[in-house]
Amino acid sequence: MNRSKVEWCDHEWNPITGCSDKCIKCTYTKFIRGFGGADSRFNLSKTHMYKQEGELCVLESEFTSETGYKSDYPFGMLPTYHRYRLGRLGTLSTGKNVLCGSIGEMFGYESWCYKEIFDACRLYSQNNYLFLSSEIGYSKLLHTLPAEDNMWYGSVIYKKEDPVFAKEGYHCFLYINPKEELAMNLLELDVRVEWVVVGTGGCRYGNKKQMPEKEWIDNIIKYTERLSIPIFIESAICLKYQLPPRREYPDQLMWSSGRRYFGELKEKMVGVCGKCKREELKQNMVAICGRVQRGKQPQQMGYLCKECLEKVCEKYDFKNIIGGTANE
Repeated sequence: MNRSKVEWCDHEWNPITGCSDKCIKCTYTKFIRGFGGADSRFNLSKTHMYKQEGELCVLESEFTSETGYKSDYPFGMLPTYHRYRLGRLGTLSTGKNVLCGSIGEMFGYESWCYKEIFDACRLYSQNNYLFLSSEIGYSKLLHTLPAEDNMWYGSVIYKKEDPVFAKEGYHCFLYINPKEELAMNLLELDVRVEWVVVGTGGCRYGNKKQMPEKEWIDNIIKYTERLSIPIFIESAICLKYQLPPRREYPDQLMWSSGRRYFGELKEKMVGVCGKCKREELKQNMVAICGRVQRGKQPQQMGYLCKECLEKVCEKYDFKNIIGGTANE
């Protein structure tokens, strides 16, 4: 998995590409055609290289032509499930913010493939997964959509009539690429979205960018500030209108805890508080050491978070060494 060119995430992961909606002016079609290799109709004739299950073309491995060319989108705009991409999440050594569904429509197909996709996300739970779709796409899977701490569901908003997915128990955000002035009551929902990203559409339609009007951007900023919603504005917009950088994230996406590490690296970098059992980076904790005989080297016994250390020191009348001072 390569690093993403999308500013507000670390990596992109697209187990499903293509879209069943045949929008007349979809610039995504040109983007996919440039990476599709041979004519998609010719690739579809190679039925021994894929399976057709409902609307989806299912690939168990990368599609390779007779000349050795590997095509990321061999069937063009046809919805394609790349099952071989599920294991690629394991190549990330530390937890990342992973954008899912940046190439096509992610949701709305056979339910069995989403079980595999969500199981892969759970297996590599060190990452945050940022899904992009429409409210309609999410609603089709609402009964199986995981409400988990590291799964975020973004609604793509272009026009004021576009519906927003914001349900109790889910982390929800908006990706706004306004094509007109929006009625900002879309932020005043019964269940408030936790993040707003304002962009040019480049994350969904290759390099083609459509710049929104400055007045629209100012209106969005005003409402997010009033509602205390963090906002991320892509740099192309800030540069064009000479706006101060706005690159805000919700706390969960800022990687301030130790959840981003796993395996051997997690054992090295992350400790567990001996009192409250909370995981935290060892560099933010206090190591507890002891020795049973004078002259012997002290042995590390475990870790305490700073909050629990203060409680232990107060309870047993120990010296509190936090901040470099010793309090009796």
